[in-house]
Amino acid sequence: MDFRISDEQRLLRDTARRVLAEATGTSTDASWVQFRELGWTALPIDEAHDGLGGSLVDLAFLLEELGRARCQVPYLECCVMPAMLLKGLASRGVAEPDLLGVLARGEQHLGVAVEERSAAESGGDFSTRLTATPSGFRLAGEKLLVVGGAGCEALLVVAVADGETCLVCVPLDAVGVRIRGYSAVDGRELADIEFVDVPVPEAAVLARGAAVDEALVEAGAIALTLQCADLVGAMEASMEMTAEYLQQRQQFGQKLASFQALQHGMADLFIACNEARSMLYRTLSAFGQADVSLRRRAASGCKVKVAACARQVTGMAVQYHGALGMTTEYAVGHYLRRSIVAEQLFGNAHHHLAVCLADHAGVAK
Repeated sequence: MDFRISDEQRLLRDTARRVLAEATGTSTDASWVQFRELGWTALPIDEAHDGLGGSLVDLAFLLEELGRARCQVPYLECCVMPAMLLKGLASRGVAEPDLLGVLARGEQHLGVAVEERSAAESGGDFSTRLTATPSGFRLAGEKLLVVGGAGCEALLVVAVADGETCLVCVPLDAVGVRIRGYSAVDGRELADIEFVDVPVPEAAVLARGAAVDEALVEAGAIALTLQCADLVGAMEASMEMTAEYLQQRQQFGQKLASFQALQHGMADLFIACNEARSMLYRTLSAFGQADVSLRRRAASGCKVKVAACARQVTGMAVQYHGALGMTTEYAVGHYLRRSIVAEQLFGNAHHHLAVCLADHAGVAK
C-alpha cells in the first residue's frame, strides 16, 4: 500500500484542519450539515449509492483531523461504521433499502447498537431477541454505549432470532424504544437504549445468519483502525501543544524547554507518537490482504498499541502543563479524556489482546 499523500488527500486533510479549527463551539446538527456539504458523509460510500468511493486511507486522514480538533460529532459511529456494515452485507448479496444512499446524502444518521451486558459477560452471546409474530417481529432487549444513539433517526440493531444473528433497522421514534442519553467524560454523547416489545416489520430485518456475523467482524475491524487514526491525531496535537508550552513557560530565568529532563521526556512522547502512527500504517496495509482473520488481528493489535501510546502521550502532556493542564478551560486535558474514553469503546485493550492471542492460537493449530 502506497502511503505517500496524494494531492486529493492533502486537500482533504488541509480542508478538514481549517474547517474544524473554525467550527469550535458549533452544534452537532450544524456540524452534520457542514459534513454533508463538504462531502464527508459520502466519503465512505461507493459511487453507485451517491457516494465518493473514498479509500480507507482517505478516511484515516479525515479521522486523524477529527481527533486533532477534538470533534464531538459521531462521524465514525453514525456514518462510517453503518456504511461499512451495510457495504459488507451488500458484498455478500444482501439487498438493502438504499440506506447507503441515505447516509451518503446526509439525510439520516444511523447508530449501530451492538454492545450489551450479556454479550460482555458471556463472551459474545446476545440477549436482544427478535421474535416472530403474525404481522412481523417483535424486538426486546437493551443495548449499551451507543455513541450518538440519541441523536440518530434510526439504529442498526444486532439481535438474535432462532439462533441466528440478525441486523434490524429500528427508527428511534418506534413504539417501545426507550432512550437514556448521557455524556462521557470527554463530552461525547452516549445512550443506553431499551427495546420493549418493539414491533418490527419484515422489511426492517436487513439480514440474518453468517452474512451478518462476517459483516460485523469486518466493519468492527475498520472502525477500530479509524478510531486509532483519531487517537493518533489527538496525541500528536497534545504533543505539539506541550512543546509550544515548554518553549513559552519560564522557570529560574530559563525556558522549560531548555531543561534536559523535559527534553528527554518530549523525545519519549515523539517516539510514542511515531510508534502509534507506524502501527496505524501497518494495520491499514493489512486491509489489502484477503485474509479476514489477519485484518481482524491487525486491527486488534493496533488498538492495544495505539491506546497505550495515546494514554502515555496525553497523560504526560497534562503533567508537563502542571496545574494548568488540569483545568477544563485548557485543551490539553480534553485530549487525555478523549483517549481514556476511546480506550474503552469498541472493546478495551484486554479484550483485543485476547483476540490477538486467540487468533494466533488458531493459526498455530
